[in-house]
Amino acid sequence: MPGFNWFTTVVLQVIWEFSVPSYFSNEWTAFVIKRVENGSVRFDGLCIQLLQELAKQLNFSYTLVEPEDREWGLILNDSWTGLVKLLVNGEVDMIVAPMTVTQSRATVIDFTVPYFYDHSALIMGKQDPNSNKWLTILYLFRYEVLICILVSLIFSTVFLFVLEEVTPVLSWTDERSTDLQTRYGDILWCHFGSLVTNGGAYIPTTGSGRTVLACWWLFAVILASTYRGNLIAFLADRREKPPFSNLDEMVQQDTYKWGFVGGTLLVPLFQESNISVYHKVWHGVEEKMTNEPDWLSLDGDEHLRRAVESQYVYLAEESSFEMC
Repeated sequence: MPGFNWFTTVVLQVIWEFSVPSYFSNEWTAFVIKRVENGSVRFDGLCIQLLQELAKQLNFSYTLVEPEDREWGLILNDSWTGLVKLLVNGEVDMIVAPMTVTQSRATVIDFTVPYFYDHSALIMGKQDPNSNKWLTILYLFRYEVLICILVSLIFSTVFLFVLEEVTPVLSWTDERSTDLQTRYGDILWCHFGSLVTNGGAYIPTTGSGRTVLACWWLFAVILASTYRGNLIAFLADRREKPPFSNLDEMVQQDTYKWGFVGGTLLVPLFQESNISVYHKVWHGVEEKMTNEPDWLSLDGDEHLRRAVESQYVYLAEESSFEMC
């Protein structure tokens, strides 16, 4: 998903008390991991190990606390929330968490040099390889191509039928069937048989009619060759292709719904952006939040569960998927 990168940072100040993500809000696999063992809470992960090494070298002790609102840090009603709020209000001295650097956050807190860069991704459940297997023969061409083939089939049969009817051929007129439906049916089945490389028994008796049918046969041969080439390529490469690969394609379909972890910078990014596709992403989220207020759950595992169990797209960092 193009448009923004993620920067994992640590905010440095004079340290005596620290804030780290909680399990339900700001825990981030590999960076901050919360474990409950024998009734006690223990934190681990890359950020915690950095904190432990820093405390060892500078010889200080610390206390770990968690934000009550379980958010990272957004401006709501002209005040900060989550981890940034604790730091701005002086309740903590340093944030040890994978926090993205933003311009608004940088106005109230100091960031270290980013030490980890992450890209965003669209995470969705794998499709059943056996579902709609019989439609494989149609997937080889785009639907626009299939529509054009159908239109061409109808046009060519009608054109040839009219051409045969209005062209005076005395030697053929006396022998032809008086049933118009039968005559048109023969032409139609001849055209269709050409598409499936079986041909047909009908042969026009007029020179103009045979020219039209010869052009159709040439078209059918080229189409059949292209189809076979696509079929061979499909059978040789059985890698599953996602239904879409970017935000533009995602917002244009109605099958999948989407969402992301609430309380993160994705909320103002999509909500306040002037980019058309970002605005459409937020509009889709708003529609779901009307009926499901907890649609932007603060728990990343909840979004992963939706992606696995339903047609849901989880907008997250690539590391969230790779480190699960």
